[in-house]
Amino acid sequence: MKNKKILSILFTLLISYGYAQENWSFYNSTNTPTIGPIDNAVIDITTDTAENLWFATINGLSKYDGTKWESFLYSNDYYGADYNKIIIDKENTIWLSSPFEFGNFYRIKNNKYEEICEGKHIYDMALDTSGHIWLATLHGLLEYTDDKFIDYSDEHELLDELSSISFDKNNKLCVGTFQNGILYKKDTCWINISEADGLISNEVNDIDFDNENNLWVATNSGVSCYSSEGITNYTSQDGLCSNSIEKVYVDNENFIWFSSQDSGCCYFNGNNFIVYNTQTGLKDNFIRSIFKDKKKGVWIAYYDEGVDYLINDKIINYSGNGINHIDCLFEDQNNNIWVGTRQGGINVFDGTNWKNYNFSNGFINNTIYCITSDNQQNIWISVPDGLAKYDGNKFEYITKEDGLPGKYNLTMYFDNKNNLWLGTAKKGVFKFDGKKWTAYNKTNSLIRERVEAICQDDDGNMWFGAADSSSMWDGVICKFDGNNWYSYHPIQGYASSILNDSEGNLWFGLRASMFKDTSILKYDGVNWEPILLNLDEPYTD
Repeated sequence: MKNKKILSILFTLLISYGYAQENWSFYNSTNTPTIGPIDNAVIDITTDTAENLWFATINGLSKYDGTKWESFLYSNDYYGADYNKIIIDKENTIWLSSPFEFGNFYRIKNNKYEEICEGKHIYDMALDTSGHIWLATLHGLLEYTDDKFIDYSDEHELLDELSSISFDKNNKLCVGTFQNGILYKKDTCWINISEADGLISNEVNDIDFDNENNLWVATNSGVSCYSSEGITNYTSQDGLCSNSIEKVYVDNENFIWFSSQDSGCCYFNGNNFIVYNTQTGLKDNFIRSIFKDKKKGVWIAYYDEGVDYLINDKIINYSGNGINHIDCLFEDQNNNIWVGTRQGGINVFDGTNWKNYNFSNGFINNTIYCITSDNQQNIWISVPDGLAKYDGNKFEYITKEDGLPGKYNLTMYFDNKNNLWLGTAKKGVFKFDGKKWTAYNKTNSLIRERVEAICQDDDGNMWFGAADSSSMWDGVICKFDGNNWYSYHPIQGYASSILNDSEGNLWFGLRASMFKDTSILKYDGVNWEPILLNLDEPYTD
């Protein structure tokens, strides 16, 4: 009988789909308001011939024309939108490479996206004056011209494991290596410059030439400047932001910029190093790329915080990437749809227009865990470091300084007495009655460390999906009647969602592993009925 019922439901859905498939409206980061790049992990920045800025991220490309943002999710495979380098030539052809492990190489010409090759282990790219593109790879030096590759790796025994590449003002080629310093091509010969010649380290991360044709070399031990007068080395003792420098960039005013993974960035004006970090107003100290535009504004790209724009002693953060990485949805009493994203803040849709709340316009955080409302129809939003309450006109923020008991509040629930329940990642669950917080954890209940689902049944009992942080795939379902605790473990799995339906049944969404053995569990007050969904393959779209 159950199988017939399921088949009937599937048939109904298929018939419904047949009549309704043209009624879907699709919203993503390409057709909703965007205040920032498509993903907040920005790896590289460049400009086209019209001075539009292009941002390469781990989830696509974004273009900024000075007024509006546009996003592009070019992709023909799973890794096709994950980039580590972008170059745009004089014909506005976009050249892209994907991360080092995959090393795929792409071209976008006349809006046509093309994968040229894969598996080249590309670490850096550069254009010569003829418009040919050169690739520094784990296995040597390549030139791409006339739709074919030319391999130069046999020209020198050290042309291997290349980290970086650049051309000087005379179109002379230089490459940086991971273990053997730099290689400079003079006429037809390659010259190796290493620690033995005064280079600060043989482990080169990046290189770039300034307007005087001096070569700047970034390493994990500081930076070197190679000029006609010799080699000059700089470390943090000289004012460098860090000894571990990931990138070097020469801007259009010939200032030399250096970025690090833990100490922000700095630039050298010829005499001194000027440092920028979180203490001076930057969003983060993990910086991936730097670019200066024609207005002398500096764009600083972060590992996970979008980009900061420094201009006229002011810092503007762009990290609201529209509809992308959606984590939660909520409909308020006015039928507005609230979309909580990971890294993109909140997007609110009133049926016609979208509005975005994120770091750029003062919102507390760009990562949203949960959205709900209390009995007075205030909207509540949980973020990694606090809560936000929206009364229809303004936001009120509640953080640890205001008495919030902890960070990483994964879920929220208001019971029938308007008590707020917070499920956390490591501290169990907290109850707030409007005056004080009460903690429930392993010391005074059956609750585990991680609570991701909360619900109240028709009898006023509170239900929780809980698990230990170290073994979250096998959790426990807990019930609290106000005095006593009960635990249930009908089948293996971790309850990440709970729903109380109109007939008083409780439904639990359980996960037992990353990709398969997902279950739906129904509880009618007496019996547990599991529905196992066998997912043999990881989900792909």
